[in-house]
Amino acid sequence: MSRLLRNGVFLYLIIIFALIFTDLYSHLNKPLKTSISTGGITALANAWTPKQAQTILSNWNKAPAPLQVEGYQNDISGITKVVSDELSNTTSATNDTAIRLLGWNFVVIVVYSLLLASVFLQTVLYYGASSRAKVERAGKWSIWGVLVMGILNNILLLSAVKSGHPVLPWLTALSYWIYGKLIIVTVALCIIPRIRLILGLIPQLFSLLWEFRIVFAGLLFTWLILWVMDQGQDLLLTITSQPLGPIVSLSVISIFAVTNWYFPKYYDKTPQSVREVFSDSWQYTFNGDKPYEERIFTGRLLGAAGLILPGICVLHAMHIFRISYLIDFLQPSTIMVILLILYYLILQKKWFTNIKWLLIAALFLIALLSYSGLRSSENTQPGFLLFFALDFFLLSFVFILFTINRSSFPGLNRWLSTLILSAVIIVSLVFLYLNCFPLALSFSANARFFTLSVVFSGVLFYILFFSFLLVLGRKYNIQFITLLVIGLFVAALFTTNDYHLVRLVPEKSSNIAQTPPYDHLEDYASKWFDTRETEITAYYNRFHKPYPVFIINAYGGGIRAAAWTSKVISSIETTLLQHTRNDTDSTFRHDFQHYVFAYSGISGGTIGSSVLCAHRFAKLKNNNLLQEDTVLQCLYKRDFLTPVLVLMMGRDALLSSFGYNFMGDRGSYQERIWEKHISEAAHLMKADFVYDSTLDYYWYRDNKRYEVPLLFANSYTIDSGLKTISAPVYLNENNFPSAFLINNYLGEKRQYSQQMRLSTSSFLSARFPYISPEAKIDNTHHLLDGGLKDYSGAETVREIKLVLDSIVAHRDSLKTRVRFFILSLPNTIEQDDEQPVSKNIFELTAPLTGLVNNPAGNTLKSEGVNINAAKREGYDYSRIPPIAPKGQKGIRPVFPLGWQISDAALDFMDNCLLNGANREAVHAVADSIYK
Repeated sequence: MSRLLRNGVFLYLIIIFALIFTDLYSHLNKPLKTSISTGGITALANAWTPKQAQTILSNWNKAPAPLQVEGYQNDISGITKVVSDELSNTTSATNDTAIRLLGWNFVVIVVYSLLLASVFLQTVLYYGASSRAKVERAGKWSIWGVLVMGILNNILLLSAVKSGHPVLPWLTALSYWIYGKLIIVTVALCIIPRIRLILGLIPQLFSLLWEFRIVFAGLLFTWLILWVMDQGQDLLLTITSQPLGPIVSLSVISIFAVTNWYFPKYYDKTPQSVREVFSDSWQYTFNGDKPYEERIFTGRLLGAAGLILPGICVLHAMHIFRISYLIDFLQPSTIMVILLILYYLILQKKWFTNIKWLLIAALFLIALLSYSGLRSSENTQPGFLLFFALDFFLLSFVFILFTINRSSFPGLNRWLSTLILSAVIIVSLVFLYLNCFPLALSFSANARFFTLSVVFSGVLFYILFFSFLLVLGRKYNIQFITLLVIGLFVAALFTTNDYHLVRLVPEKSSNIAQTPPYDHLEDYASKWFDTRETEITAYYNRFHKPYPVFIINAYGGGIRAAAWTSKVISSIETTLLQHTRNDTDSTFRHDFQHYVFAYSGISGGTIGSSVLCAHRFAKLKNNNLLQEDTVLQCLYKRDFLTPVLVLMMGRDALLSSFGYNFMGDRGSYQERIWEKHISEAAHLMKADFVYDSTLDYYWYRDNKRYEVPLLFANSYTIDSGLKTISAPVYLNENNFPSAFLINNYLGEKRQYSQQMRLSTSSFLSARFPYISPEAKIDNTHHLLDGGLKDYSGAETVREIKLVLDSIVAHRDSLKTRVRFFILSLPNTIEQDDEQPVSKNIFELTAPLTGLVNNPAGNTLKSEGVNINAAKREGYDYSRIPPIAPKGQKGIRPVFPLGWQISDAALDFMDNCLLNGANREAVHAVADSIYK
């Protein structure tokens, strides 16, 4: 037994089992964590008194309670928080769960004891001869104590749980205390003789990270985009929605993984010529000596990691989407560690060195790809993500076997360098080409799966570029990478940067300094009421209630905010048209936006509102206002993300430092992408649906004036910290205090010589770093996303409402015949949108935490002011956030904070809108108009 415990392979295998059973323990313990037993089963193990233990056991004995979900009753008369009951889809915290956990805990205790014994017996040899025998005896007694105390504690816990009453709680707690202390003693005995070695590993680790920094940066980027960002998680659903998606993604990511294996040898051995780069032998040596195996293993494991990491990111996304699979109790990160340990053992022990293993693994891979990739009816389902993850894992295994057995392919081995470098160069050239023609990347709905592959082409370009600079620098003893970084920094610091100048449209010389292109808000509002005066009177006489006037604030949130805003307004319009369709009096046969005076948006909420304005204007011009269409439904299925990402990773990274705007930055191209997609949507409508005209085109140049709601785009001025407003009206500084009013500024400073397009004005509100750059008006005004100030746009709604109040107060015909309604449109699921709690605040992180949470506080304040004012002043306030359907099972996609959204997320958004509370809210809004 002692020989087995001292075996290195056994140690690695027991570490794998310890990782597996640790995750299983955590998985089973999770349902046992309640407000009474915050630590789960450990809370019962630490209960010293019968009263404490009985309280926990009684809590677990309760019948499974329904999961309470907070929502909002969107009554048009106000907002009321309600609680609805839904059955929890997690395992109930009952005794059955605890019994199952404690049954497995016997195995966990044995595995942990074996792990401690194996580590101890391999480290005790490093003690001095004089103390080794005593230490070995103490360590063995300690390990036996861990095993005995753990089993005793587990037996007592199991007896208590089965009987429902405490069994010697003092002995249970004492045995658990001793169990924990003995583990600490054993670990200390293992560490003491190797403390110098352990401390020496720290600089070695940093040295390794620095030497392979380019490859590690690529892996870090992969983790950030696919694990951390919900936009990356949503991309995975898009990729698996098309038969070609997984094939294209696997191909490009495989090149990325092979590159991680290929380039480390050049970080260790500098080639002397281009020919050597393309044809040098892969069997390199260290100091002209024998093959340096650890370096070889590092490169191979980095290559395998390039395939394993995307696979575990897919599993992580499946956890978030609530897609179950056989071993979903294992954390994805645990699976990655286990695979890397196994691959290291394969490399170290030279297992699977026969070529037949490679052929068998390759056949399995081909079979899996054939089954999953060629059946389009299968891979349109979100569950196909599991096959996608398996593809990555099997590819990583094939890769490891190939690196071991590549000597069996002498012809291929001779040309391997050429093949790999050629593939990387081709993909990098594609990335450079796309930087020159970014609009070629604005994919339609069926081609969005290319996005992730395009992003990885950028990663490959930078790995190639920086590896070339690194190798060149080593050859000539010049730090080219450092010089490049310093040069870009100095250029950015001392250059007047006009790269992110806002696109402005010059007026014709005959129009300059004649008539201002916009009305003042007060004049516009008076005319808006004038055009409806007869209608207001008729409405009052028929329905015997005031005429409804809506002001809507749309929260920020990228594409999810734009889509949610459009879907909610479209749903209200559909419901209202159903109410009014049979009305013979055309005075009352209007769509919902006829009653909307203005939108106030932030970021994506502004984009959704601006699209609604352009869409309504097109329908007005086409005289089909009361006809339903699916243009907006189709619009958000297009790709608004890829060109922006390519430019962010590509030419903007270089040109933004020098500041010369001769090609257009990603901010301008983001506007052009939306203009392009909306122009294509116009063909579906057969109407003048445009997004690239100046603001006055939509609000002043047509006989349909005062029918398109005003658009207030809220952004943030970096220079002053003030809120910024862009609107197709001039605003009074007294009504909108402490705000930078863009169109007032352009009119006063530039004599009405320039205007903004609707797309430009809207995207000034959606400049979220770093996907979109800051926008420059001039040297004293630089704008960022409005969400850095306030997520909601509710403060501007309040200011608009006060202006309208003053107009109504001075007109007797409106005083009692107009009622204002504020409709707020958040876009995150309410029960998920919890206020962040900072668990550990200390001096270094406190300022950053405060800055991050500041917009959330401003949002709560703005919404709170409107809610309280509604009660005090007698107007109406309601909100329609996404609410997950009651008892909803199966996949639950994320609503991504980005500029592309999957069909699955859009469908889930529709389900949230059809949820009982939201369906009632939509009908309540329609009823407030026509009932």
